[in-house]
Amino acid sequence: MYIAVFRVAMTVIRNPNLQELWHMHTHANVTVMKGSVRFLENAKLCLSVIGDFVAHMDIVSGEQPVISHTTNGYLAICMYMYA
Repeated sequence: MYIAVFRVAMTVIRNPNLQELWHMHTHANVTVMKGSVRFLENAKLCLSVIGDFVAHMDIVSGEQPVISHTTNGYLAICMYMYA
């Protein structure tokens, strides 16, 4: 038997009209000491916006963010930057 235990410090979930998050490069960085962050079911929130937000976070615990690539941004017109 496998039991998953998720320690979550911040959850952004089920915001059907959310399109923006605060700009981390103009505000103080967010530090997550324990747990991680997760983004689920935000239909108009682009994955690139989530990625930029998470990239500026300091997740001390080393846990990976949980970001759904199927339930975030699927109703949004998003601009993707390719390297």
